[in-house]
Parts: sequence; structure tokens; C-alpha cells
Amino acid sequence: ALLAPPADLDGSGRNAIRTLAASLHERGEIQRELGRPECIESYQESYQLALHIDERSGADAAAFNIGKAYTDLPAIRNLPETQRWYQRGLDLHAEHDHLNRARSLGQLGSVAYERFREARDAGRPEREVTDHLREAARLYGEALELTPPNAIGDLAVSHNQLGNILDDAGKLDNALRHYRE
Repeated sequence: ALLAPPADLDGSGRNAIRTLAASLHERGEIQRELGRPECIESYQESYQLALHIDERSGADAAAFNIGKAYTDLPAIRNLPETQRWYQRGLDLHAEHDHLNRARSLGQLGSVAYERFREARDAGRPEREVTDHLREAARLYGEALELTPPNAIGDLAVSHNQLGNILDDAGKLDNALRHYRE
């Protein structure tokens, strides 16, 4: 099945590849939980296999977890890679898939916010610090606009993050409005 072109795969071939991709993803999960950098390779294999059979949700899950590993594992922490993989996840979602696009935008917002915090803590130039904060606010704002009104948990996350961003920007009245939401 792995050697066949996607158009030539039958249901059992697609299922075999989907099962392998899911197993590799699970191996990546275990490796990441153990703090092992080789989780990246497991997730990447899962990502490639999912793309091979046009299983976008599986590819998105792998892209998300690669980004998460690049954020959470100190040995391989790399925010540009996190951003790259979260962007790949966003690119997998159709324009009409507002909820998943909003979630991906929120992930990208979290990267920008983390870059803000790192730049602020490192004493980087004020312009660099504020650019990261503006980018985080923009991304969370876009996420909020796309989030359906019945996705209460997702709305709460975006409002909370915008509250944190506005608090860091010294705009307490606006921050409070988002915290209340």
C-alpha cells in the first residue's frame, strides 16, 4: 500500500496506511510525554502518511503535535519551527472550516505571545517586543472572529488570551472586557 499511488489504493490499502499513521502518531505521543526529541520523527512520518491518503485531520493532528513538541521539549525548543508546523495545520483547513481555522490561528497567536514574553524578558528593543505583542493580538482577534458562537470553550480561551495581551500592553479596561467575556 505504501508503494502504490494514492489513486490506486483501495479501501483496505487506505485503511492500512491510516492505521500505520495512527500508530506512529501514538508512538510520537508516548515519546513526547517521555520528553524524547525523536517524537518529531514519529509525528513527521504520521504527517506524511496522512497527507499521502489525503487524511487532513490526521495530518493536522501530527502538525499540531510537532509544534507542541518544539514548544514544550527543552532539548529541541524552537519557536520558528513551532510556528511553521502550526501554519501547516492552518493550511490544511478549508476556508469554510471556521472552528479549526480559529484554533490554528490561536496556536499561532500563542507562538507570537511566547515570542513577546521571551523578547521582553531578554530586554530586546521595545519595537521588537511590541511587534510580537501586536501580532499575538491580531492572531487571537482573527481567531475570535472565526469562532462560532456556540464554541464556548474556544471563545473563552481567545478572550482570556486577548485579556492577557491587553494587560501586558497596559490597556486594562480592554483587558477586563475580554476577561469578562
